[in-house]
Amino acid sequence: MHRFRSREASAVRPRPDLVMQYQMKYALMNRSGSVGGQLWLDFQRRGYAGTDVPLPTLNFNGEWQDNKVGDGELNFRRVNKVFTDTGSTITATYGQATDGDGAVSRQCDENNPPSQSGNAFECFWQKWTPDGSETERTGWFKKFVVTKVVVDPGDLAEGNPSMTTTYPYDGAPGWRFTADPLVADEDESWSEWRGYGRVLVTTGAGTNRHSTYHWLHRGLDGDRTSKTDASQTRSVNVTDSEDVKWKDSAWLAGKTLQTSTRDHDGKSQQRQWHKYWVHTTAQYTGLPDARFVRETEVRTLDKVHTSTDSDTSTWREHVTQYEYENSEAASGTFGLPLRTDEWGATGVSDNHCTEYGRAYNTGTLDSTGAQRWMVFPDDERHYTVSCTTQAENQANGQDTLHQDRRKVTFYDGATSFAENDTKLSDGNATRIRTHTGAAAHRTTRAEHDAAGRTVKAWDGRNNLTTTTYTPATSWPLDGVPN
Repeated sequence: MHRFRSREASAVRPRPDLVMQYQMKYALMNRSGSVGGQLWLDFQRRGYAGTDVPLPTLNFNGEWQDNKVGDGELNFRRVNKVFTDTGSTITATYGQATDGDGAVSRQCDENNPPSQSGNAFECFWQKWTPDGSETERTGWFKKFVVTKVVVDPGDLAEGNPSMTTTYPYDGAPGWRFTADPLVADEDESWSEWRGYGRVLVTTGAGTNRHSTYHWLHRGLDGDRTSKTDASQTRSVNVTDSEDVKWKDSAWLAGKTLQTSTRDHDGKSQQRQWHKYWVHTTAQYTGLPDARFVRETEVRTLDKVHTSTDSDTSTWREHVTQYEYENSEAASGTFGLPLRTDEWGATGVSDNHCTEYGRAYNTGTLDSTGAQRWMVFPDDERHYTVSCTTQAENQANGQDTLHQDRRKVTFYDGATSFAENDTKLSDGNATRIRTHTGAAAHRTTRAEHDAAGRTVKAWDGRNNLTTTTYTPATSWPLDGVPN
């Protein structure tokens, strides 16, 4: 594709007018080695509105990186700089991570490669076939990580300094066995990149510098350690800042365990821990089971003026829990929480609980047998006590003892919760009850057209507001006037 254009037509101007053009610029980058003719792209935008407005070319610069350990045979070009059409420049720096204050390099040694299953370096073993050859080879290939990104907004004379973000990585990188059911085990390897379990992300400089240290799940627990025996697996934990070990289950890969937000001196000002609810929805042979993975608890420690760095018990603690129940459709089928339990500050009587009711329509859509998959909130109840206390109140027949807010929503003409499940189709909220007490509430109503736009609305005092649209259907033909 050389270019593409967007045009606009109207009833007044039936002939489409050109409004925007995207001009592509291609190049075939070539360097010595087994791979040549790599396609490279820049493009330029041009606006048309009376006077043509050409923007500067959006330009991607690159650098050659040798992908294969040792011999320079596989050179690939990577984007290392982007000149945007608004004047800013984004520069990325690639490299290999180090830890132990730079004493340990994660770059692979051609003469001393790691073991495939016990790999703690930024390289991986792989079988491959060069272009134009039918002879299969094996080799070690490099993995590059981004160590720095600099965003220059444009002219420094305007007082806009560059924003620099650095990424120091801590510990050993993770690799997992590919376990592809379509590939023979002897042809596979531990080449599935799982990244680093601890990363410090720092932005800014001087007193404007701030950083966040991340402890991450990589899903390495249960990984195979043998190509020939799938029963041989490893046990892997993630250790947080308090030296607590958490199982690094496969389904938690990419999830955050803990963060530490730090000031310009590198001192932590807030720490957060994350827990997860896991529910298996389908089981397979030879493939990973399907699961819901949802955040179920966030524990936050905030540093206050009386806190000490060494004793986190002096920090202010706040916990939020999201409660799921496997047997309830909202959780087990749709992966949604039933309640949110806000503990407030630990040791202070300021807990809150929110319960959620939902309308469901999973019936067939039409004669084709297509199934609806609609779940809409229809009852939100808020209480000034914890969810544990509220459950006790409900068991004692005192459901509304501590209720301070409630919002009920009916859809598509429904007037009851039972009708919500049968009438829910377009998802238009046609009746909303906002409770001002256990039994008292005010009601607002609405009617909608076929496009879902509100045409009539009644407020809590039954005052009517009518809205008309021109044209009555579809979108305005001549655009939206100022």
